Amino acid sequence: MSRWRAWSAIVLPFRLPAAARPLLARAAMDWALWMSLALVGLWVALGADVNNAQWGDHFEQFVWAHSFEWGYYKHPPLPTWMLAAAIAIFGPWPYWTYALAGLCTAGTAFFTYRVAQRLIGDKPAALAILLWGLQQAFSARAQLFNHNTVMMLAISGTAWCVLRALDSSRRAWWIAAGVGAGLAMLSKYQSVVPLAGIGVALLLTGELARHSTRRGALMAIGVAAPVFAPHLLWMLQHDFSTLRYAAQEGRPLSWAARGLSVTVFLGQQIRLLFPAMLFAGVLWLLPGLRTHSHAATATDDDQAQWRRAWFAGLIVFPLVVTVLVCPAFGLDLKNHWGYQCLQFFSLWLAWRLQHLARRGAVVLATLALLVQSVFMTVCAEPEWTGQRDPDRRADGQYPARQLAAAVQRDWQAITSCPLTVVVGPSFEAGMVSVYSHAPPKVLEDGDFAKSPWVQPDELSHRGAVYVATDPNRLPVQGVALLNSMNVAAAARASASRIYWAIVPPRSCDPASAPSGNGVRSTGRRSGVDLLHSPAA
Repeated sequence: MSRWRAWSAIVLPFRLPAAARPLLARAAMDWALWMSLALVGLWVALGADVNNAQWGDHFEQFVWAHSFEWGYYKHPPLPTWMLAAAIAIFGPWPYWTYALAGLCTAGTAFFTYRVAQRLIGDKPAALAILLWGLQQAFSARAQLFNHNTVMMLAISGTAWCVLRALDSSRRAWWIAAGVGAGLAMLSKYQSVVPLAGIGVALLLTGELARHSTRRGALMAIGVAAPVFAPHLLWMLQHDFSTLRYAAQEGRPLSWAARGLSVTVFLGQQIRLLFPAMLFAGVLWLLPGLRTHSHAATATDDDQAQWRRAWFAGLIVFPLVVTVLVCPAFGLDLKNHWGYQCLQFFSLWLAWRLQHLARRGAVVLATLALLVQSVFMTVCAEPEWTGQRDPDRRADGQYPARQLAAAVQRDWQAITSCPLTVVVGPSFEAGMVSVYSHAPPKVLEDGDFAKSPWVQPDELSHRGAVYVATDPNRLPVQGVALLNSMNVAAAARASASRIYWAIVPPRSCDPASAPSGNGVRSTGRRSGVDLLHSPAA
């Protein structure tokens, strides 16, 4: 018996059922997708491990997640609902934001890959999803859970449903596209731009000339409208606070500042795309690849015009509209606005370089892993060098757990009642709340309009902790203790200390403070440097 037959005799009893073999074969074809999903998980885990605290956007979501509302003063509600649901079902956990960020980014990867398969084919789609994984929004920023994260998931899902609807007679795909569009609008108003881009693609491809497509598009709009309608009603009742925030409170830039904003924005997009461009460049320079005709991808493809139309709608239209917002309305362009403008950029790049996709999976996977490893090493610098203040976002470097533990110790030294309200900015007060054993509600900036789930009588009867980066912003009346923490090494570009004041509850007698602790006297301030203390 040959060696092959011998191995077959051993393995044969353990072969998969015939019905499962196509699924296994399909999974093998989607190797690049599985690899990208694994890398998303690694990026999220890396961020959770390196950060002492979390990004400010995370604490903002935690602050709002204390109540299910149809809107929050800055943004639509969907991302906050997701976090609030996780907390309500499974209990409070500081890492819910990381988990949700990973799930949303993984979902975006799935839909983006499926869109790529329909637009450019299976082999180029594998290259596209590897390039996609090197865009900063889906690698170093995969740990970030905010409105952009959820919006890009909804946009990619909507685009996939529309492409499926064009090839199917089932109305369910148009209904699904409408739900996706409605959810995108419940994530962030900026989603109207990429959603309009899908409509531009349908127009440029000639699909809207078909009666079935027009009817399906109207059906999708009809489904999206009631999904978004309750939030629209909320906006009317709250003086359009979210729109005023999106419009940057009506402070237009000067013409010189507008030109600078556009220049900086475009330069930042090149930086954010650099790892993907590096991967494509190295792959192009590998020996043996120049034997293929580079022009063949654009001229010999029967569907090239159709693909160009889709890329114009998915990439060119959102980017142009976003850039024109600055000179037209005087808005300062934010770097992260490029995430959704260019979330399908990897598909166009893979199509233009599809001759590279003919290389074996081993070559593509190895090179992608090498670039990802270099990128991860740079981003993990604080972990392997012990440097806590690298050139990166300072908000992840705060000693959040030490701060929460210090505040709780001071509160318990004053009263035996539980801490139920923290007053202050969403970031500083959010740290105290999120890393407490029983997270208290946060009255953001002391503004009840921003936190309608906190009632004024709660402060008077249950007491509160007031947190600020400026001690002059803390209350004076009724304060039983003032304290602070040194965060200078973590906050190079912001305040060097965080201060807090405790106003004890009226319904509980203050607990007797231990003698000699130096913090019991009313109005006394003592500095506490816990920057290098063990985490609580």
